[in-house]
Amino acid sequence: QHRAISIGLGGLYPTPEVVRAVLAPQEGVIKRILDLGCGSGVWCTEMAREFPHCEVLGVDLAPMPVFPGQMPPNCKFEMNDVNRGLEHLQGMYDVVHARAIGMGLKDFRKSLQQVVGCAKPGGIVIWMDGDYDFYS
Repeated sequence: QHRAISIGLGGLYPTPEVVRAVLAPQEGVIKRILDLGCGSGVWCTEMAREFPHCEVLGVDLAPMPVFPGQMPPNCKFEMNDVNRGLEHLQGMYDVVHARAIGMGLKDFRKSLQQVVGCAKPGGIVIWMDGDYDFYS
């Protein structure tokens, strides 16, 4: 899924000029990236390598297999459920990324507010999802 989306986007994220501007290094400012529903952690790892001056946090329901020596030092993971709230992450991130998490959300509107709330003022949210309704 990650590779297919990256090929379709032509990279790790849409609007590269916006993402790069938001994550541009600033003296005395720590830039942070959050990936909600990070799955295998591949997006987090690739972002951590592309933006070594940023702190990257991946959040998922399942524990991440971390292989010493392969994980960038600026990339960390947390086991958590978006449905239980994201209060501890509010207002901390320059880029908030969520991809294909909609089907697992119990209250979409509440979760959307929480996800948007994780962004710092001037930060951005990148949410890519699909329509999970079945049609005949």
